[in-house]
Amino acid sequence: MIVTIRDRATLLSIHPARVAAYLNARGWERMALEANRYSLWVKHSDGQPKEILLPLEPKLGDFTERMAELLGDLQREEQRSQIDILRDIESSGCDVFRFRKNPHSGFLGTIPIEDGVKFVGYARDFMLYAASAEYEPSRLTVAGRRSDEVARFMSQALLGQTEISSFVVTAQVPVPVRLTYGLFPEAVDPSAEPFERRVGIRLMNILRDTREAALEAAQTHNFGPFYEIIKSGATVNLYSGLVEAQEIIPGEPLEISSSWAPIRPIVGPTPTSVVTFEPEIIQPLKEAVSLLKPRVPREGEIIFGHVELLHQPAQEVLIGDLAIMAVVNGRGLKVHLSLQRPEYDLAITAFSEKLPLEVTGDLVKEGKHWVLRNPRNIVLHSRDEDESPAPETRE
Repeated sequence: MIVTIRDRATLLSIHPARVAAYLNARGWERMALEANRYSLWVKHSDGQPKEILLPLEPKLGDFTERMAELLGDLQREEQRSQIDILRDIESSGCDVFRFRKNPHSGFLGTIPIEDGVKFVGYARDFMLYAASAEYEPSRLTVAGRRSDEVARFMSQALLGQTEISSFVVTAQVPVPVRLTYGLFPEAVDPSAEPFERRVGIRLMNILRDTREAALEAAQTHNFGPFYEIIKSGATVNLYSGLVEAQEIIPGEPLEISSSWAPIRPIVGPTPTSVVTFEPEIIQPLKEAVSLLKPRVPREGEIIFGHVELLHQPAQEVLIGDLAIMAVVNGRGLKVHLSLQRPEYDLAITAFSEKLPLEVTGDLVKEGKHWVLRNPRNIVLHSRDEDESPAPETRE
């Protein structure tokens, strides 16, 4: 269907700088400039030069006519709808991520409203997981307070319009323009990319590696690659989200794609642009979640209870082991941990005076024991604050 844009307000809203970035990214070269009036762009296609005139001043009387002509020229050159072209022009300052499902309900891409809300939520979560992984790749889960960098990223990411023919949720991430790239391209290193761009690259790389791990597991029943990807920033949260997002419309693949802001060309190898999770590879991904979930620490868990065991090899040693009887999600658990002095002295006092101790850390099952890693925020409570653990005790 051919749609011609003639609405004056729409044409006046098109910023010439964004059009210029769009043209430059698609191989057009600026050959002439009349300041504050127009610029002439040329592209060699099929051996023949093609010209486009870009109006630069909206206050000029023929601005809307010239902009309409430009859209028409681009439509004929690209064989795409003017609506799609305009959408890409408007997002030229953003990295764009598309989360796509193909519903069974017809070409308009409608799905039940509850499923649509969930799908938007998963798209948001994937962006959050990638931002958290870029900020702190060593984290195994996404929980607790967000860093200022991650919070800033999420506040700036935009929810774009859905697109016809499939149910597509778009996330737009504004990125700063690279002003020096054309002058000194060799001076720009991929590590110097802004946080916003690095998040998108990490997301697509993690998704690519996750799909490859699922294919490997489907063929060999080797789930080791899933754990290796976690070391580079993937999380069980992300694996679970991919499974649940794909199952919103059973039998149809989940597709996640990216396009990079023309105003800031990618430095280094271009990341994978499309990753598809077919129903056939979701099953090994689901099995990976069930295998890995018990082994992943629950970050920021607050342990409150009485010290039942103390062990310090020698008085002069600065670290000691202990166990706390605590209630976690309604279960009485004996949680093992190690503390350095002077925090370990608080554990000694809690044990000798039978006072409750509170510790925050990352709770994980190791073998038969529950262990609290990275203990912090140790607080010795008074007897009046005592809360007895549940009668059922489990190692």
